[in-house]
Amino acid sequence: MNKRTSERTAMFFVIFAGVGLALSAAAFLSSLAGSGYASPSWRNVVLGIAAFWPSIACGLALVGVGIFNSLTDFAAAAPMLYTFGLPAIGWGLVGAVIASFSRKRRTGDQEQTAD
Repeated sequence: MNKRTSERTAMFFVIFAGVGLALSAAAFLSSLAGSGYASPSWRNVVLGIAAFWPSIACGLALVGVGIFNSLTDFAAAAPMLYTFGLPAIGWGLVGAVIASFSRKRRTGDQEQTAD
């Protein structure tokens, strides 16, 4: 992996991690604001799902492998890191995957134009 692709992957990771952090903070603050209601509002549900879907997908994969107990222990030990850190890491990984796919697609296009 050359320097340019690693910089691009890191840039996508940081941008998407910021999106995940912003979504988790919005979901957290929205849930705090609506904590007096009997049931959660749709705004809280949508923000929570938007923030945590990469973490939920990874959690389902961890359940399949059998490592899920360590994730729940992590949540009990560091709840704020779990609330804000996991969405940031999950969204960052989504950004890194997008960067790697766009790099492969561009590389394939360059090979075709060289022929």
